Amino acid sequence: SWEEVKSEMKSDNNRPLTMSEIYDSYCRGDITYEDFEEIKNKVCSLNLMDSVIFTGNKYNTYDYYNASDCFVLSSAWEGFGLVLVEAMACELEVISTDCGGTKEIIYNETDLVPVKNSELLSKKMIEALLHTKKEKEIIGYKNRKCIEKFDLNIVANKWISIYNKDLEGCK
Repeated sequence: SWEEVKSEMKSDNNRPLTMSEIYDSYCRGDITYEDFEEIKNKVCSLNLMDSVIFTGNKYNTYDYYNASDCFVLSSAWEGFGLVLVEAMACELEVISTDCGGTKEIIYNETDLVPVKNSELLSKKMIEALLHTKKEKEIIGYKNRKCIEKFDLNIVANKWISIYNKDLEGCK
């Protein structure tokens, strides 16, 4: 319920919920449209309009990734972190909580932070923002190379190869 969400915003080591967590609550139906509007009004009353963006659903996120200095996934749980692959394809440095499938994607485990460790997460974010342009380029290049294994053609060819081996075994 919205009352539970509001109480969570004030508890959990005084860490406010992220916009992603609030939006997820709205999408799951845990909070109503009116509750979501109340959150937006709170952002306005705190004069945070320049710091918080409610984009709604977007289908072409390329421009958002390219306008970013780094990408942070602060989820408590994830399956396959497609957003990490998207961010890495845009050559962004990524920082993520160790919340499920993220370990399979991120090559540099120092960019993985335990779930609910907001102190370490913020430290990693500051480190990322302090990287030089050259360091960002190197990290971006490595990230793009790292996610090539998720390329649709490569994955499809692997499945076709497995399928063909199974067919050969049937002959």
